[in-house]
Amino acid sequence: MNNRPNDVESSCAGTLGLHSMRTRFLARTGDPVAKLIAPGFRGDAYALYEQMRAQGPVHRSRTGLFAVLSYDGCHQVLEDRCFSTCASLTRPADTGAPARSAPTRTEGRCSSADRSDEAYAIAGPLLHPALHRSATRIDTAAHDLLRQHADADFIDLVADFAHP
Repeated sequence: MNNRPNDVESSCAGTLGLHSMRTRFLARTGDPVAKLIAPGFRGDAYALYEQMRAQGPVHRSRTGLFAVLSYDGCHQVLEDRCFSTCASLTRPADTGAPARSAPTRTEGRCSSADRSDEAYAIAGPLLHPALHRSATRIDTAAHDLLRQHADADFIDLVADFAHP
């Protein structure tokens, strides 16, 4: 059972080079995070999450990544400026408020994700107006998808809603 969309594997782990070889090695030697991001992962992600949760609320992988395994922990990390450039997780989507720009290098970032921050800083001003123009269409599509499952006892938001 694969619980990850197909297009995630190449962006997270790569398919060539030393990084991919190291990830595959760590996955084969039992690292649960490496298993999740390894190209071709076909396991049960939920079982790996439970395995990591049994060890504590934060799992440090030999890949160098940390898996934060609780809602509160994830929220805390995303709200902490040392880890995130998001202004707020709770900002309503319909306010039309512009997104906060990425911090400059002089603001003393704690994260080592400079390349993705720079890419976001470049793409953000182009992406936000396009998303804002499409907001009504996106909201309508989301409401239609949710209405299809309104009478269901259970909904898997990844399989039934988020993943095409």
